[in-house]
Amino acid sequence: MKYYPPKKKPLNYFERQQKKLHPKKHHYYFFDYMYYCGEKWSEKGKGARTSGMIVLFSYWSFCIILPLCMYLSSVSIVSRTDGWHIIGLFFLCIIPPVVFCMLRYRTHRRSALMIHYRRSEWCKGIPVWPACAMWFPLCILELWVLIGMGWLST
Repeated sequence: MKYYPPKKKPLNYFERQQKKLHPKKHHYYFFDYMYYCGEKWSEKGKGARTSGMIVLFSYWSFCIILPLCMYLSSVSIVSRTDGWHIIGLFFLCIIPPVVFCMLRYRTHRRSALMIHYRRSEWCKGIPVWPACAMWFPLCILELWVLIGMGWLST
């Protein structure tokens, strides 16, 4: 019978202590807080099912991509064509938030993010639902400004 050693050598006492003394430092940004709010809302299980990726995706698509595509469709040079390239641009621009969430929020980063914001004092007073639903008023405001400036035709 052959003995196969484990592929990864277990950490000895000194290596474990070194990891405890010098944990990996993370920087937290506003989009990390939005991701946390989506995950926190999904943990509650109340109302609509959501996740951090859905919250970031809704901000990206409704506050940036939708007004951009509407503006590009109203530009005189672009509006003379059939408009399929605007639809292609819209679907091409949907990919970045999904890839961003898959690459940034892996298991270790997600757990560090959840621990950081659970311990944070300032986010205890802010409800979760405004961060998850603020994309809708922002989208309406952007469209109102674009129409008011004459960049979109009604």
